Formats: sequence, C-alpha cells, structure tokens
Amino acid sequence: MNKQALAVHALVRSMNEREKRFFYLSLARESKGYLDSFMVLFDTLRDQEDYQEAAAMAKIDDPEFLVKYDARLEVLHHLVIRSLVDLHSTKKLTSMLKYSINEAEVLFDRGLYEQSKKKLDEAREIASTFENYSYNLEILALEKRLWRYLSDPLSSDAKEMNRIYLEEQEITSNRNLEFQLTSYRDKLRSIKEMEGRLRSEESLEEVNALMEMVDGIEETKLKTFWQKLAYHELHAVYAQLTGDINTAFRCWEKSIIEWHLDSMKVNTFRDEYSRMLAEFMLCALVYRKNLDYVSLMVRLKTQQGEFAHDKQHMELLLNVLKLGFHLYKGNLHFCEQLVPAMEEVLQAQGPVLVDPYYELQLWHQLQVVYFLLGKYEEAYQWGERIMEYRQSEYGLDTQDFARMINLLVLYEQARLDEIGEAVMVFEEYLKQEGRFTEFEGLVLELCARMSGAESEE
Repeated sequence: MNKQALAVHALVRSMNEREKRFFYLSLARESKGYLDSFMVLFDTLRDQEDYQEAAAMAKIDDPEFLVKYDARLEVLHHLVIRSLVDLHSTKKLTSMLKYSINEAEVLFDRGLYEQSKKKLDEAREIASTFENYSYNLEILALEKRLWRYLSDPLSSDAKEMNRIYLEEQEITSNRNLEFQLTSYRDKLRSIKEMEGRLRSEESLEEVNALMEMVDGIEETKLKTFWQKLAYHELHAVYAQLTGDINTAFRCWEKSIIEWHLDSMKVNTFRDEYSRMLAEFMLCALVYRKNLDYVSLMVRLKTQQGEFAHDKQHMELLLNVLKLGFHLYKGNLHFCEQLVPAMEEVLQAQGPVLVDPYYELQLWHQLQVVYFLLGKYEEAYQWGERIMEYRQSEYGLDTQDFARMINLLVLYEQARLDEIGEAVMVFEEYLKQEGRFTEFEGLVLELCARMSGAESEE
C-alpha cells in the first residue's frame, strides 16, 4: 500500500468542517493547474473511510493528472498542510515580520542602508504593535549594524546607539518577565487539566510554592499586554484549583477586558482569545449560573462599533451602548424600556450597522435582554435568527452564545423532550467545527442539568 497515499488520506480525514471550507478557499487561490482534479481527489479521500486507490483514481477524469498520481498526492498533502497552518496559527503575522527583516538584511548586504532602515522601521512597527519581543531583538541587532553606516560615531548621532542599548535592555527585561509568568501559568494549567481541583498534598505544596514566587510580582509594574494576560490567567486558574470561584470569575473578567482594549489582537490571535473566552463562559455559567459574561461582552464589543452618519442610526447605536451598560449593571427595567424602540428600527430598516459583526451583536443583546426578563419565547426566536445568520468567522462566537442561551431557554421551560436533542446537536456542531474542547465543560454541565431535571420528573 502506498504510504504517501495513506498519509494524505489520514490527514484529510482528520479535518473538521471549518478546516475543509478553508481548504477549498485556499485551493482555489493557490493551485494554478488541475484545480478540478485536486478538488475531486480531496472530496474522494474525505468520503472514504478506508483508503481505496482504484476508487479514488476512477473518480478523476483527467489522464494527465493520473499519470503522476503519486506526485499529485504529495502536492495535495503540501496544500492541505499549508491551509491548516494558515488557519490555525499566527503565521501571517510572523511571516510578515520575518519577511520584512529578511528584506532589510538583503538590502543591508548590498550596501543599500537607507532602504534597509526603511524596511526595518516597518518591521519594528509591526513587532511593537503585537509586542513580539523575539523579533524586536532581531530588529535591534540589525539596527546596531546599520548604525555604523548611517551615523557618525563622533557626532551627536552616538545618542542613537545609547537608545538602542537602553531599548534592548527594556525588551529583554519585559521578555524575561513574560516568560516567567507564562511558565507559571502553563504549570498551573497542566495541574488543572490533570486534577481539576487540588486533591493531592504534593500538588498543593507545588502550587503554593509557585504562587509564593508570583506574589513577588506587583501587578502595577506589568507593562505589556502578554504580561497582564498571563498574570490574570494564572490567578484565575489558581482560584479555580482552590475552589475560589468568585476570584476566578474576576480574574477571567480582567483577562477579557485586556483583550477588548485591543481588538487588533483579538482578530490576530483568535484561537487564544477563544480559549480564554470559553474559560470565562464556563466560570460564569456553570458556577455562578448567570449570564454576566454576555453583558460584559456586549458592553465591550458595542463600544468598539463604528457610528453611522445617519441621525436615526446614530440614535440606535447610542441606545445599543445604553443597553449594554444597563445589562452590565443589571438594570433590567431600563433595558425593557429601550428594547421596543430598537426593535422598531430594526423591523423598519433591516441591517443598520456598518459592520455585520456588530449587527449580530445587536441581535444578541435583544436575545439576552428577553432571556433575563423571562420572556423566553422572544429570546428563543432571536437565538434562532442569529443561528440562521450567514456563516462567517466573525459570527461563530456569537452564534455559539446564542445556541447556549436557547438551550437554557429549553431548560427553564422544562422542555426536556427538546433539550436532549438540542444538546446533542450542539455537541455535534462543535465537534464538526473543531471547537468542542473550548465548550466541553458547558455541554457537560447542560447534560448534567438535563439529567437532574429528568430524574426529578
């Protein structure tokens, strides 16, 4: 049996629906020739439970493609791997940085120092925006080499070298602190994954010793996004390990706020953001048994929206902000007053926000308000509308939340004949999208609630 073929078949079969959709887009963009044949081969391998070479080749009509079938399999393997890397990693960011630095080095080697400096400045801006210290240090190393050719050591330009050295010291210090915090966080994560709660004396001693070292780090001295994120998360995980759920909730909340202060990082590091958001949801829903997390999300996200120029749209968006604020504060009376006017504008004009992502958030606000007011039918209808929204990467999180709230509606209304099926559908959906691990705790909790309700019946 062809080992290369088996490897490609196993890789294709391991892909979830989201990865397959992304691969189709990547293939259309990257493959110059034999596009249809590659599509057919991919679909055939995807549908075969066991690899059958003759059946796979029989599906392809192009004789030229089949002549070099083994080579085509190798190309397909490369294309699939590349699409998965593009989808799941921050490769675009790191590639952009590395490419800019490489350009600067090539120009430097050719004596084009001014052009090299220009490219290096572009890389510096990207690295500084995303606080990527490894690349920052590479940039500074090349700046030192450039300085010899762009500055006169005997003139005041020598101050530039002092600036480079001071910046290098600061970056190294920040990077070391970040590595220290993330290593502590990762250690706590591994203990949490193994035990859930601290049960053994050995683990308790290890965690306490680790937290003693963390206590020596003052929160007020944290300077960067990644330092603050690791600091809040390790305290959240520690609180969960020790059963202090209120503290865990507050720490996860701080982490989410840090993310939403920088929407560019949310879009660039979406997998990391989704993982943290799922932890926050689990803490909020399973332990506190309320929807504070949705209120916070709505308030923060709507504050990032763009205002339209139309006066009526402006008034609606201001009401969105008010609604998010009152949701967060728990002022349901004010929420109830705002909703009718907002629904009236929606029904009259349809989509009213510049960005469809924020349009989806507005729908979600209405669903949350109705749920908290106990108007479950209205909440369920808005949830259905959100889930029918056209698929987009920007809407997946919101659609997941809408599904969760609709499941809670079924639970609150004791519709046990429907909730069992709905939970299974939600679980299957998450597995297909490759997102089950993020929401596994929520699904299991709903199953537990459902089982408890059935036993009471």
